[in-house]
Amino acid sequence: FFVQGPEAITIPDALRLYCSLVEPGKRVVSMPLGLMSVVDALFMHGQLRSTLQLMRVMQRVGERGDPSVANEVLGGPTTTLRQWCEVRGARSFE
Repeated sequence: FFVQGPEAITIPDALRLYCSLVEPGKRVVSMPLGLMSVVDALFMHGQLRSTLQLMRVMQRVGERGDPSVANEVLGGPTTTLRQWCEVRGARSFE
């Protein structure tokens, strides 16, 4: 099944929205994958290697798949990222 939310949103925009609602004060910074690979090798001991490989693939091929079968079987998703973040943010203050 390919499950996609009810709205299209890029990963950077999704992360900015999440941080603004759930982690206020956190800053989102974008950098080229090549530079991130150097940072990972020098300071993170390769902990991000597999994540960076996945990001390269996603950058090259994009998101694939048709959610219509999943929507037919499971019902189409109705929760937006904003709604999910608002609930998550409220829980963090409990």
